[in-house]
Amino acid sequence: MAGTRVAVLGASGLAGSLVMRRLPSRGVETVGVSRHLGVDIGDLAALRRALVGAEVVVDCLNHQSFTARAAAGFFEPAARNVVAALEGTRARVVCLSIVNAGDPRVNRWLGHYRGKAAQERVYRGSGLPLSIVGTTQWFELAEQLLRQTRLAGTAFVPGLLSRPIAVAEAAEQLVEQALTQQPAEVTEVCGPEQVDMAELARAINEQDHVARRVVRIPLGGTALGSGALIPPSPTVITTTTAEQWLSQR
Repeated sequence: MAGTRVAVLGASGLAGSLVMRRLPSRGVETVGVSRHLGVDIGDLAALRRALVGAEVVVDCLNHQSFTARAAAGFFEPAARNVVAALEGTRARVVCLSIVNAGDPRVNRWLGHYRGKAAQERVYRGSGLPLSIVGTTQWFELAEQLLRQTRLAGTAFVPGLLSRPIAVAEAAEQLVEQALTQQPAEVTEVCGPEQVDMAELARAINEQDHVARRVVRIPLGGTALGSGALIPPSPTVITTTTAEQWLSQR
C-alpha cells in the first residue's frame, strides 16, 4: 500500500519505535505521535493536527501501571481522544492489545489488562474501522519483571504461564495489519512454546546478574498460571523460541 499515510501512536515506545522503523521501507508515509515527538495524547487539538490525512492509525500506546484505576485512567481517555481526533474520517485504527485482556479470570489479577480492555471497548464502540492485534506476553516482559520486583537483592517473579513472543514479532504483525488490503477484525499472536515467565527471568538473570537470586511466585491455582494467558486458537504462531531470544539478546 505505497503512498498510504500511517500515524503511529506511542512512536517512541518499545513496540511503536519498531513499527516506525519498518513502515518507510514499505513505501509508507509515516507520522510518529508521542510526547517525545511533541504531541501529548491528552492534547486533542495537537492530536487532531498530527492525524490529519492519516488513513491508518496504529495505537501502540503504553502506560506502566499496576492498578486498574491508573491503567483505565490512561487507556480509556486516550482512546476517546483518538476517536474524537478522527471524527469525520474513515481512518482505520490498528490497536495493539493483549490476548484475553477482557477476560475477568485474567484481568481481576492484572490492572493493566483492565485498562487495555477499556481501550478495546472504546474503539469497538466508535464506529471506526478497527483491527485489534492481541499478543501474548513479550519475552521483554521477563526483563521488566526481573527489575521491577527486586527487594533487598531478591527478585520475586510471578510464574505466569505463557507462549511469549519477541516485541519485534508483535511490531511485524502491526505493520502487516496496517498495510493489508484485507484487515482482520482480531488477530491473536502467540509464540511456539509454553514458557514459565519466572523461569525465563532466571535465565535472563544468569546473563545480566540483576539480582542475587530469583524467587518464583507460584500461580498454579489461578488462571494466570494455568493457561488463561494463551489463546486456544491463535491466528499467528511466531517462530522465536526462548532459547533463540536469549542467545540474541
